[in-house]
Amino acid sequence: MSGRTPLWLSVIAVCLLACLTGCVKQANLTLNFAPEDTTTYKVSTQMIKDFRFEQPSLTPPKIKDEQSGTTVDITFEQKIDKVQSDGTALATVTVKGIAYVAKDKDTVKFDFDSTRQADKGKPFAKAIGQSYTIKISPAGVAEAVDARDARNSVTAGYEGKVAKALFSDDRIKKRHSILALPDIAKSTLRAGSSWSRIVGSPPGLLTPKSFEKTYTLESVEGPKGNRVATVLMNAVESAEPAPDAGKQAAGMGIFANMFDATETYTGKMVLELGTGKVLQYNEKLVATYLAAEEPRGGSGGKGPDTLTMRLTQSTSMEIVE
Repeated sequence: MSGRTPLWLSVIAVCLLACLTGCVKQANLTLNFAPEDTTTYKVSTQMIKDFRFEQPSLTPPKIKDEQSGTTVDITFEQKIDKVQSDGTALATVTVKGIAYVAKDKDTVKFDFDSTRQADKGKPFAKAIGQSYTIKISPAGVAEAVDARDARNSVTAGYEGKVAKALFSDDRIKKRHSILALPDIAKSTLRAGSSWSRIVGSPPGLLTPKSFEKTYTLESVEGPKGNRVATVLMNAVESAEPAPDAGKQAAGMGIFANMFDATETYTGKMVLELGTGKVLQYNEKLVATYLAAEEPRGGSGGKGPDTLTMRLTQSTSMEIVE
């Protein structure tokens, strides 16, 4: 038999190699901006602390449930005013709607919904229609430029404090930043590629810690001119301290060792590559702490008393059609 490779085998080998190297779709995971482009988004955030104390040993059994925290939905129109040479955009954000609930141990401290007719005459309704300006990079890093008018739209009482917090530079940065995008220098990726970041835990965890958030480009689908990229995130505790670890709250110290802890930290982003717009984005951390103890003298077969605490922190963004 000749030592030569048949021509048809060579052709097949070349085709297979081309498929293996070229069929894995690439995606440039960056935001693209165009002057005068206007998009309406809804951003929802939650920071909820749940407390449940069950005492089956008592007669009758006793259960105490409490919830504290805030839930905020804000709908806004984002208009691109200018795009700089590096792709960074200056944008005007105009508030179209707000739903804001704050509770402290099941006591409602603040409840406003701009869609409710009864709320349209409240002082906080002055926040609707207010505008502020932001800067946002192709890598999704946002910062406030000027939010003075929005912050000062409501000045009196508790509602004034809520407005100042809602339109603070820090809250604006968090509202408009997209954490699921890679660094700009590493933004062109193939499906299956991953990257990671080390971040600190939010306030409320019994023990402050660092998390390694791993983002994976799960898929690139659709027609070539307007493909959609899906990125999934999963985070686990990291031994490497986060850059902001020194700023974290002290937590419960040694008392945290009394609890069994379970944590889930996940996220997802759907990016339309043709327009460079985020269609959907969310990240959610749920930390649950459980402590159980048999009452002194035994519980008579009723089971241990249990204390369950849960922290839920989430943020999501979606385009409003």
